[in-house]
Amino acid sequence: MKFTVQSDEMQSVLDQLKGVIPQRTATHSQPNARVTVDDNDGLELSCSDTSMLLQGRLELEDVTEGGEVSIPGSNLVQIFAKIPPATTVELEQVTESTVQIKNGRDVWDLAVMPKSAHNVHAYQGPRAMDGKDHSPTVLELPTSILLDLLQRSSFAMSTLNESRHYLNGTLFEVGPEHFRVVATNSIYMAVCTDENYKSETTERIRVVLPQKAIFELQHLCRSATKDDEDEEPAIKLTFEARRLTAERGPFTLTTNYLETTYPQYEQIIPEETDRKFMANTRELEGAVDKAVICAAEVSNAVKIDIEDNVLSLNASNEKGDQAEIEIPVESDMDEFTMLVEGTRFKQILHAIDDENVCLNLPSDTSHFLMEGERRDMKYRYVMARMRLRP
Repeated sequence: MKFTVQSDEMQSVLDQLKGVIPQRTATHSQPNARVTVDDNDGLELSCSDTSMLLQGRLELEDVTEGGEVSIPGSNLVQIFAKIPPATTVELEQVTESTVQIKNGRDVWDLAVMPKSAHNVHAYQGPRAMDGKDHSPTVLELPTSILLDLLQRSSFAMSTLNESRHYLNGTLFEVGPEHFRVVATNSIYMAVCTDENYKSETTERIRVVLPQKAIFELQHLCRSATKDDEDEEPAIKLTFEARRLTAERGPFTLTTNYLETTYPQYEQIIPEETDRKFMANTRELEGAVDKAVICAAEVSNAVKIDIEDNVLSLNASNEKGDQAEIEIPVESDMDEFTMLVEGTRFKQILHAIDDENVCLNLPSDTSHFLMEGERRDMKYRYVMARMRLRP
């Protein structure tokens, strides 16, 4: 195998693929990148870990000989990061065990791994949540819509290594009514829905994607929005029985599902009541940000009091520091009091970019509901209250 490529073109593909390469692994196979040059002068780069595969393609102008080889992926990324932009790079397999990369006077020799060490197509993950082998369900939507849904929900995933595996992932629900993503860390839950994009079948698909796959999907969408300015780029999602395939431009991401059952999240969402108030989103976020400065280090509790259309946030800690912040709100309630975890409450507010946010405050549940709506996308956040001390 021997070809030349422009450093900028190669770097753009590697920037997309490098997130899949494991930083630490007990095997020699997974950190590798497979480089394939076909008979039509097309270059395919693919990287994988134990549950995910990402492939990128580009066209070559100067191919001496095609072929396929697996080389250390992290080294390949680091080498092209050091190569100056807009320069020509030559890649050649000089022996059965060595690939040589040349750029001007700089030369790198990388070890070749056997083909069996990079088996990127052996993806036989768990079935969808109902355990059935469904025919593939295809959903195509603008990258900006998927990115919006994921950005408004992914922060709710747990960052801990949870025994309840669904907390480390995001639910994708596709049906004839909507496309929805749901994430929770057991303290709060994000439910983001777009009713414009839905499946053409009557069947509802519910699958849980791992956290790393969610981050890579965001990266795919974000780079598309940044690079393609002329028209709205699209991403094609294919839901199979055991895996999801996402195609965007020259990139294809394949990921297994998490082998877990997502809880019936609909039962957790409180029903709307007359006990509600509306506030300016940024004003409320800023007030919470000020109050948590004096919140207790362990509980981070902020007390919310509403009276006569004035919302008061109070926080104090063991040192005797206290904060009291007031903002105007619209409310039909004479008075109301609840306790929330300040930092997490602020995270939800940060995800809402509407001018105003509405909070529903049922008296018979331990949760409250925050809502917003933009275009045809609806997003709802459910958060647990903290217990008020007598």
